Amino acid sequence: MDHLDHYLYRLVGSLGTLVTSFFVIDFDNHSMFLNSFLIFTVGYSCIFLALDGVRSFRQRPLSFDRTTDKGKNKIASYLVAQLKSSGSVVIFSKDLTWVKKDSEAEKLLVTKAKAGELTLFVEGEFNTARTLKAFGADVHIYADQKKKGFSPKSRFTILDHRAGQTRVMVGVPANNKHYIKHYGDEGSEIVDLANDFVSLLTCTAKTLK
Repeated sequence: MDHLDHYLYRLVGSLGTLVTSFFVIDFDNHSMFLNSFLIFTVGYSCIFLALDGVRSFRQRPLSFDRTTDKGKNKIASYLVAQLKSSGSVVIFSKDLTWVKKDSEAEKLLVTKAKAGELTLFVEGEFNTARTLKAFGADVHIYADQKKKGFSPKSRFTILDHRAGQTRVMVGVPANNKHYIKHYGDEGSEIVDLANDFVSLLTCTAKTLK
């Protein structure tokens, strides 16, 4: 069941409660307590629908054009905005192509590295990884695992790692588009898989010295 399906089920259920409560209110024949309860139910349903709509809009899968510089810059800007709102992060990537030298993305990752809030899993050693390691990032290299047949297609970021509200962003390339999907409370199994994945790699991947 995807993000839209979850939202539609909640929307139908809340609308049913809202409409039913609204038409049941009867000041002439019902007690003050019952009418007050129904009014409260209508108000709560309205607030829930509004907040749930805002949350679903923010967590909807986003698409970017990955074939143009403009589209790639939008991807980087979006990722930076998400990382800014998070504490500790874990980034699983091949080579961090979205992090350009002296860019806002690099500056943010340096800040997180200095704060001990950055863990990286990348395929090999390259300048950006070494720079972030020098500033305190925990960098793991999975090149040796690739020689054994491990060739991951996944690209994801764990936000607020080991915190109470851990979330996962997953990058999904499709044709000329790059989609970013969010998983949190409604995708707890994806969050668990991502955490298990990086825990396993922490035990097996080479740590950049």
